Amino acid sequence: MFAHQGAHHSHDVVMGEVADDDVFDAIELYETGIINREELGRRLRTKRINDQMCLCSLQALEFLTFVDNY
Repeated sequence: MFAHQGAHHSHDVVMGEVADDDVFDAIELYETGIINREELGRRLRTKRINDQMCLCSLQALEFLTFVDNY
């Protein structure tokens, strides 16, 4: 296991969507009542949400294979 201050689990790989500051800002505006649910939905639909993968152990790294660089 990697010695990492923030690791609070024993998973080898963690995957999920990345929420940027714009997403958090839109949610905060909704929670404070500045925008309504429809506006929140519109703002979130226009965001391109990317996926992220965190390799959290040396065992996870063993599955990687270098293919090419550019």
